[in-house]
Amino acid sequence: MPFLDTLKDNPRVFVRFNDDGPGHRAISPSVLREMFTALSTSLDRKRQISDAGFVQVSKYFSSKEEPENKIL
Repeated sequence: MPFLDTLKDNPRVFVRFNDDGPGHRAISPSVLREMFTALSTSLDRKRQISDAGFVQVSKYFSSKEEPENKIL
């Protein structure tokens, strides 16, 4: 993904590659609630982001193992 390649060294950029169903579909309300809950309940920002299903772009590109929620 070229647009991510240009941002791979930016520590403030995160991506989410969960499978939300076939095609380009909206994220279901229940998944959105889970994401917002994760983002609002912990005092640890990194944990919030991780628990919400996001991976830091730099880790996405540098990881020898694929993140568990990475779908291509």
